[in-house]
Amino acid sequence: MTALSPEDVDSVRHEAHAAVRALRSRKLALDNDGIDMILGNARSHYAWTDQPVHPEILEAIYAITAAGPTSMNSCPARFVFVTSHEGKNRLARSLKPKNVDKMRAAPVTVIVAQDLEFWRHLPFLFPHEDRRPMFEGKPAHIVATAFRNSTLQGAYFMIAARAVGLDVGRCPDSRMRSSTGSSSQTRH
Repeated sequence: MTALSPEDVDSVRHEAHAAVRALRSRKLALDNDGIDMILGNARSHYAWTDQPVHPEILEAIYAITAAGPTSMNSCPARFVFVTSHEGKNRLARSLKPKNVDKMRAAPVTVIVAQDLEFWRHLPFLFPHEDRRPMFEGKPAHIVATAFRNSTLQGAYFMIAARAVGLDVGRCPDSRMRSSTGSSSQTRH
């Protein structure tokens, strides 16, 4: 990964601002049904169809999620998509018993984890200035920033899944918290 030059950063920023202005000229706001779909009337679901969720849909959800803002564009979340019976069997050993059947029934379970080495990628993710010194030798700051921003990205993922027509159910498990944060399950 190489960081952008200052001129390239200015160009990318200008293009991004122009794109937002163009979008706002076409659509000022979501309608009430759109808002209800993603947040207003959205509820956690724990019953699923037996239809698979196609990889293209998961890639689209990930792309939407990755575009969501995080501090310094740090993007510390990492997503693991569990679809196989073998993977679900391995995951089941890490869950509380009450969550196992819900997870097994979902066509895909997404583990939202955090990467504590995220700050090493900041020259690429936040090319405006080198912010790595803010994190070097500061493990508490690294953990707090990773947790806060990966949690945001987990929420973005759930909203994005709903926006493309999937239902989600959050399945936090304290035994997994130290390594994976939370998981979300999706269905058509």
